[in-house]
Amino acid sequence: MHRFENILFVCDEHSAYELALERVIWLAALNQARVTMVSTIDSGGSNDVSRLFSMIPGLGNSEIGETVIAVHRMKLEDRAQALRNHGIAVETKLLIGTPFIEIIRQVLRDGHDIVIKGAHRAAGRRFLPGADMHLLRKCPCPIWVLNAASEPQAKRILVAVDPDPTDPNRDSLNRMIMELGHVFGPQ
Repeated sequence: MHRFENILFVCDEHSAYELALERVIWLAALNQARVTMVSTIDSGGSNDVSRLFSMIPGLGNSEIGETVIAVHRMKLEDRAQALRNHGIAVETKLLIGTPFIEIIRQVLRDGHDIVIKGAHRAAGRRFLPGADMHLLRKCPCPIWVLNAASEPQAKRILVAVDPDPTDPNRDSLNRMIMELGHVFGPQ
């Protein structure tokens, strides 16, 4: 029996997705899993690209929005080709909204059993920034955030759990996360 059958791979501009790509290929091939590769557009953030382009005379907001979405979809499809080249079934989806919320909605909607992503790119930050912490705290399935190049065996793994013996769902998820940390960690 394969542990992971439905992998969600976050592959957006704000994460170091390149670092996670090899790990996704390895895990998907090992488990004969299907992969959904997603990218996010933060529709409410201060870095909303369409607002910047709206300053250009002659362009309407709807044209700008459609162009931004088309460019994101094209990049996502290009990135998915690496998985397809390895014979991995991959579907692409563009999520629009608050990124961590949209990723969690995707997990709930399609029943993903693990989320894999590169760490959020944040200048000068050595640990996980707020976007990744929100996802780690609220996602209902294990999340594997990679912040270093993929190696056959990880040298260090940080496992985050939230113990509550009165909550069987949380307790089950914590147990699974601890097992995965042991399996994928240093031997």
